[in-house]
Amino acid sequence: MCNRAMLAIALVAIGCGGETTEPAPEGRPPSSRAIDDPQPRFEGLEGFWSSEQAQAILERTERLEVRADTSSLTNGEREALERLLQVGEVMQRVYETSRHPRAGAVRAHLASVEVDASEAERLEQLRTLYRLFQGPIATTAGGDHEPFAPVAPYEPGRNVYPSGVSGEALSTWAAANPGAGLLDVRTVVRSRTLENLTFDRGVRDDHPVLEVLHPSLRDTLREGPSANAFYAVPYSLAYAQEMLQAHGLLREAAELVRSDDADLADYLEQRARDLLTNDYEAGDAAWVSGRFRRLNAQIGAYETYDDRLLGQKAFFGMSILVRAPEESAELERAVANLAAFEAALPGGPYQQVRAAIPIGIYDVIADYGQARGGNTASILPNEAHITRKYGRTIMIRRNILLNPANAASAQRRFRAVVAEAHAEDLGEQGNLDRTVWHEVGHYLGPKQTTDGRDVTEALGNLHNTLEELKADLVSLWLIPHLVSSSVMTPERSRAAYAAGVLRTLVTTEPRRDSPYATMQLMQQRWLFDAGVLRLEEGKLHIDYARYPAAVLTMLTEVLRIQRAGDRAAAEAFVDRWARWDTAVQGVIGALLEPVAPRRWLPEYAALD
Repeated sequence: MCNRAMLAIALVAIGCGGETTEPAPEGRPPSSRAIDDPQPRFEGLEGFWSSEQAQAILERTERLEVRADTSSLTNGEREALERLLQVGEVMQRVYETSRHPRAGAVRAHLASVEVDASEAERLEQLRTLYRLFQGPIATTAGGDHEPFAPVAPYEPGRNVYPSGVSGEALSTWAAANPGAGLLDVRTVVRSRTLENLTFDRGVRDDHPVLEVLHPSLRDTLREGPSANAFYAVPYSLAYAQEMLQAHGLLREAAELVRSDDADLADYLEQRARDLLTNDYEAGDAAWVSGRFRRLNAQIGAYETYDDRLLGQKAFFGMSILVRAPEESAELERAVANLAAFEAALPGGPYQQVRAAIPIGIYDVIADYGQARGGNTASILPNEAHITRKYGRTIMIRRNILLNPANAASAQRRFRAVVAEAHAEDLGEQGNLDRTVWHEVGHYLGPKQTTDGRDVTEALGNLHNTLEELKADLVSLWLIPHLVSSSVMTPERSRAAYAAGVLRTLVTTEPRRDSPYATMQLMQQRWLFDAGVLRLEEGKLHIDYARYPAAVLTMLTEVLRIQRAGDRAAAEAFVDRWARWDTAVQGVIGALLEPVAPRRWLPEYAALD
């Protein structure tokens, strides 16, 4: 039988129920470190952080209450929403396990362990720490990654690469074996041991549909073990039961919503299939081109921020959102000049962008996995071959950006640092406008290098730092264009510039493997060098007249590095501008420290 016919039969079988009716186990999916590694049981709270250690982090954590009005949903959409919330829980479990092999064991232990009254408060603190960090590894005030449970320490490769293997060793092996898929965005890399091969062959045999959808698996798993060798398996095999469960729930959701929103149903159906094929093109095409009425959902593994080893692996996340129709229509009109903005970018021309892009203002119902943590906006998908053909969709999360706790915190931080003359500059709309145009900034600029490589691959683990820096700079570079085209008033433009200053303020010297904080520090140093910022009598003064030129020169350099795919130039650029000066950045950090929450802990009204 030909592969196409086998594929059709397999997908029909899944669509009729089949394996998707069996719920995924609560235990962890396979570990990339050691499939059959003995899992010692935890004894009470022995080896876990003390109450004092936990409180040192929790006292600087603010809770963010997230509510969304779903009263406009139809009955079918409400029933579909229930299935989507269940899919989110599946994505959450997989995300946690992909970051640490013992995450599921720690989660289950903290949920079920019984302690006496004297330990009750400590237990609740540890449960909160797990929710905050989505696993057993905490980030301290100094930026260090430390386990708060008796588990293996943090590794930059998380749990999608073999433990202890360097990025250089993996890159070298991948270059010598280009067809092995080690750098593919949705694969787990294993050491080629008999133990690992036996486990993966068993998963494949338990789920024959995976071999139909991934015919190369037979060749990958046929060869025997080999010392210092690696192989890669698709996420659909690495997390087989979870992906099958999510597949079934998404198909149910699609049927429940089809009569109310056919485009959303088509997308959910395609995305269900994507989770098994490990290829998101069909679902992304339906997602970007669909015109959804009320509900929307970001589903799957997209962003690579958690991969601190090579910057290649996407981690799972999910967001369920409800559209704000009037605000979305206004925003769609504001981005009508996108092609002209692209043409005006320094260093162009780049790709030709669509005149109209899918963009909207939403309220978040619930976030999971990598999308959780107070995310304010997103632009997806990321893969160059998909964005070139279909474009991207932008979702602005209104109830996060304008959340009273979030807005009050932004004002406190800004006013703690700037001179009195600037105390009112930020306004109410500054952060919203900056965030909207930051996401548009991701849409613009080079996606491929001059020699035909994807920018993501060319810059490796520096790509996220440079890409987020570019998007920030584009949002600021666009401000004069938006004012001249009457999209933004001069008063709002000052607030957006002030939000740009707030964006650069960091409390402590960031780790280089933290893309956001690193690029924030780089911008701050650049603005000081350009005279936009100056520190006088312990307060920050802003020269808005110098802002546009400073942004233009930095943006020009970032776009040049991206287009060239010049990793050495990227490293030199980051090294030069991500420097911490205690006489300047240290003073600013000291002003911020008392008023800046180190962490946000979202609490979703839709979840128990």
